[in-house]
Amino acid sequence: FAAASERLHQLADEWSRALAGGDGAAAFLAPDAARLRELGAAATDEDAAGRALADGFSLETLEALTLLRSPMIAAKEREAKAALEGFDQAEQIDVVLRRYASLVAAGMGNGAAAGMARPPEFPFPGVLALKGRIVAETVRAAREELEAARRDALTMARKSYWELRYVVGAIEATSRTIDLLENLSASVSARYEAGETSFQDVVRARIEREKALEELKTLAGERRNMEADLRGILALSPRVAVGTPAPREMAATLPDQQAVERLALERRQEVRAADAMVHRMELMLEMVETMTYPGFDLGLTPAAGGLALPAAAPGSGADAGAMGAERARVEPPQRPFFAADESYLRELRQRVAMQRSERDAARAATLVGVRAAWFGLDRARRTAVLYGERVLPLSQSAIDASLRGYTAGRVAFSDLLESFTGWLEGNLALERARADAGSARAVLEAAAGTAGIEETP
Repeated sequence: FAAASERLHQLADEWSRALAGGDGAAAFLAPDAARLRELGAAATDEDAAGRALADGFSLETLEALTLLRSPMIAAKEREAKAALEGFDQAEQIDVVLRRYASLVAAGMGNGAAAGMARPPEFPFPGVLALKGRIVAETVRAAREELEAARRDALTMARKSYWELRYVVGAIEATSRTIDLLENLSASVSARYEAGETSFQDVVRARIEREKALEELKTLAGERRNMEADLRGILALSPRVAVGTPAPREMAATLPDQQAVERLALERRQEVRAADAMVHRMELMLEMVETMTYPGFDLGLTPAAGGLALPAAAPGSGADAGAMGAERARVEPPQRPFFAADESYLRELRQRVAMQRSERDAARAATLVGVRAAWFGLDRARRTAVLYGERVLPLSQSAIDASLRGYTAGRVAFSDLLESFTGWLEGNLALERARADAGSARAVLEAAAGTAGIEETP
């Protein structure tokens, strides 16, 4: 019992350190320790968090702030710590039973006087060890749920970061287009006054400019929404300002899909939690079987003739002696009756099979999620390359050619205006594709259960 109790304490200490230290081997993201120390005050100080989110803040800074401030993560951390209390609870029940058994056994020198044929069963040290392993699997599942909460919070923060980057890029592109349209409108007005063009061209230039100005207002509102979204993730009050995030390029390579799938089956939190629950249920079944079914013995105890009780007191007479001789033998303890528990054991076996099926379902869902996320990343990258390397250069060439042709009277104003709007649409599509690629990578890493897929061969 002492050895099993000591092992229980060791398990509790190991899991306590694992939860306190973030358990880097199973962590979704291992942030830079120096950055966490630098931002430590921001965990409780809104002003420090606001300074960290000033203009030019990086994605890594936002990730560290999310780990420090997210209420969703804090709730799961408390839930995991609560699961640790199961180690003490598992031992305390057996400690109470052990003391009770010792007290009863001490008072059973005379079985008849105690009114019992044998003392209550002593708690098995093997059962205590099983309880400790059951609690360990419960804590393991809680740890995976904690990592899933960290993963989800970080994924939300990453997607908000890229959405904010898109809005900022869209505002810049729209502002440049408005400047171009203002210059174009002034040029067309001058040409109209000189009688070289129609009033319709002047009106159309002004209409496109007004539409761009209205779109700029919409984008400004979207930016405020994204800032509010980030404040919600970090539990910040509306008074905290969110600056402009630093520009960030797309990842240079596309991870291998099959390698990510293999990694996901190892690291995805839902798969690991389901595996822990399977082990937990198997251990529960083993514990119930241990406590229900009789164990093996060599027939050495109890004695074949029963348990001897103290002889009758001297001078008690023949009848008393005969009675004492009759009482001197007590029926040996019977095997525990376990047929009544068979239905409960069958139920546990069904639950073990159910947990295994749920684990298989989690593995299948993980592979589907990886495939969908990988496709989203591949599509966004291809779209970004399309607009960045082919469409936008052609749009810029179209603007230059249209301006020269319009000045020379060879190009209609509608064609010139279309080249301006096409250039704006191309820039917006490029910013959208870059943001989608960043968000898709965040989703792919979440599907894989780890932020280290860049290192996947």
